[in-house]
Amino acid sequence: MIPVCFAVIFQLFSFLSYCIASPPDSISERDAKVELQLALKNLDSILEFQQKSNGYPSLSVAVIHDGDIIYKHAFGYSDLENQIPATTNTIYPIASITQIFTSTMLM
Repeated sequence: MIPVCFAVIFQLFSFLSYCIASPPDSISERDAKVELQLALKNLDSILEFQQKSNGYPSLSVAVIHDGDIIYKHAFGYSDLENQIPATTNTIYPIASITQIFTSTMLM
């Protein structure tokens, strides 16, 4: 399950990096911001589909651009048995997956 989760995170990171990248000369900064907002608007449905289709009990996501949180949302339940919804403050046990993030960051 961790490789699939990492693949989803990597795809999301790649997609948002493309959307946030400096706009080409032919696109104004205002148009680039509109494109980013459209991409973030579609993000809810993309992430909810990934969460449900991969069988994840919950998923919490935050996107930071220029030091500001521009998107945050949680999907599913942090406690399935008691049907407690996940929030953007839900703490997840991530074990040694931090090694993958650290090695990717250093690349």
